[in-house]
Amino acid sequence: MSSHALTLSTAAPAQICRAAQKDQFYQQQLYTQLSELVKAVSGVSFLLRSQRELQLACRILYLSLTTLSSNQTLGEEYCSILLSAPPSGAPPSFLRNLSFLIIESFGPYLLDQTRSLFSRTTPVQAVTQLDISPAICCLCKVLFSSAENIMLALFYTESTYYQISKRILKMRYLWIHAKSQKLPPTLSTTFRLISLLFISQLLIRLLTQYRNESSSLMTELSNLKLHSTADVTSSTDKGTRCVLCLEEINSPSLTPCGHIFCWVCIHNACSSRGECPCCKFSFSPSRIVLLQNYS
Repeated sequence: MSSHALTLSTAAPAQICRAAQKDQFYQQQLYTQLSELVKAVSGVSFLLRSQRELQLACRILYLSLTTLSSNQTLGEEYCSILLSAPPSGAPPSFLRNLSFLIIESFGPYLLDQTRSLFSRTTPVQAVTQLDISPAICCLCKVLFSSAENIMLALFYTESTYYQISKRILKMRYLWIHAKSQKLPPTLSTTFRLISLLFISQLLIRLLTQYRNESSSLMTELSNLKLHSTADVTSSTDKGTRCVLCLEEINSPSLTPCGHIFCWVCIHNACSSRGECPCCKFSFSPSRIVLLQNYS
């Protein structure tokens, strides 16, 4: 009888990964079936508009029937593991399970909504309008785009919390097994190799993405600065130079049609032609107004 007695031990990382993957599979199955039901009732267009909300509903339903009800998920049952809460290692309370459901369900949804909000604001707008440092802007964009992978890299580093919700609530996994059953290695050679490859790949991708984002942003900012300088110079030139002598306006004088010239230039032109050199509006020299304090 003693050989069949059950005991609890810390779950191995491979068991935690396998359970999470199984749960993702079953949630996807639930989403597929619920999608078919929604499509039959409300049509394809409604389904396409409500994919995020439907995924949220599936997560809430799945976790309500399992974790919130103090039951193992299908993935946990498959791997013979269960959740525990510190410091005693007892099963999590209802409040902790409810907190887990809220974070695990609404966390990905809010992250997607935040990404959609940020996607409407380009990095150039964030730097120029919100006065954010280009380096911080690029870093935030890179981290937001790879948030899930960064959390997964933390799991591969310390092999305890697969999901950010469990990390926040300090919910750990215990393995249910017979006393005579051999404990799996905490970190097998294969798992170490996978961890090293994943983290290395993630670091390379993050650095490459940051470099590309930074280079692209600096190029756009440089082009924007050049265009702004050119526009200001052009506007300044047009506003301070006389179109007749092409020199800086001396004694600015206003014609009835609204154009500004040098006093001598416009009087000479009007005396010979009797019209504005720009728009051909006819007027007499007596109607020219000398502007005071004009800049």
